Amino acid sequence: MTVHDSGRRTAIRRAAPRPAVTRPTRGNGELILIVEDEAGLRQVTAKTLEFFGYRVLTAEHGAEAVALYREHGSDIALVLTDMMMPVMDGAATVAALRVINPDILVIAVSGLSDESTAELVASLEVDAFLAKPFTVDEMTTLLARTLRAERPESSPE
Repeated sequence: MTVHDSGRRTAIRRAAPRPAVTRPTRGNGELILIVEDEAGLRQVTAKTLEFFGYRVLTAEHGAEAVALYREHGSDIALVLTDMMMPVMDGAATVAALRVINPDILVIAVSGLSDESTAELVASLEVDAFLAKPFTVDEMTTLLARTLRAERPESSPE
């Protein structure tokens, strides 16, 4: 755009449009089981999800997650599990949970992003993968997208 001012031409520059600011996606009270061996990350993730409208159960490792799922499985909407943990790792956890409920929604989380991790995640047929480190927006968006995905109705045994 050009403006005439006293016979001079002055160019007016328009500011480049700002990228849209996204807000983390809110939950609707869904119960999420977080499986993470790092206490700080487990606590921050739980508090964050609670802040954004989810209910949360936490487990330090896969064996604890399986026990919690047996107790609360009919209420758990999704499992967010780390892949590298002591006692029972993510792969074993997902396999054990799939025995209880083959249609369980699972998001695998890992700080490793090599080919073997990608192959392992693909072989587990998890619903989504979240690479560490992740932002609140990335986590809540993926969580909401995974929960909204059309899945067959099932109930844990």
